[in-house]
Amino acid sequence: MSYFEKYWYIGISSQQYLMAEKINNFLLLILIISQACNMSSKEQSQNHSDKINKNAPFYTHVFPNEHPRISKRYDSTKIEKFWPFIIYKDGSYMVASELEEDSIYKTYVPLFEKYGGEGNGYNWAAILKVILKKENPDLIKHLDFDPEGGGFYLFADNENDQRQFASFASMIFKNKSKLIKYLTEPDKEKALKYDPKD
Repeated sequence: MSYFEKYWYIGISSQQYLMAEKINNFLLLILIISQACNMSSKEQSQNHSDKINKNAPFYTHVFPNEHPRISKRYDSTKIEKFWPFIIYKDGSYMVASELEEDSIYKTYVPLFEKYGGEGNGYNWAAILKVILKKENPDLIKHLDFDPEGGGFYLFADNENDQRQFASFASMIFKNKSKLIKYLTEPDKEKALKYDPKD
């Protein structure tokens, strides 16, 4: 007995049978297209992740899922140039430093602790504000500091200010004697205590 004869036997007309066949074929086509799209997006995702510098400091620290700071859209080619900072290319003009990343933590936390700080994001923001006010006061007007305990974060007005700050801050943090100079000044309290209104 053919499929048509089976449908006819249970009371389905030939038109209903043909309509059911069309719907069945349509659903099968949607399923095939959906699977093809999923495979394509997985390949694109894999290709994108292959281009990301997984050895960059940002990726050496494990964050919980949905961590608000996670972004793959930072300029990994500039890691060495701006270390210990990362610049983002996602339109936010963010500059960040993940302070719990091993090499950053070992380099800077003991230094800040030696001079009365903790080496957290608030200490970094405080000292950078003090240094900027003395050495580059025009730039500070274009920066919005947003530190946290485990990370330093800042948003610039535009890409030029973002790169200018990252270059300036990297130069300061790579020059430990300059950092120590500000950490040991008579008003070092300002260099360690972050005031968002200041």
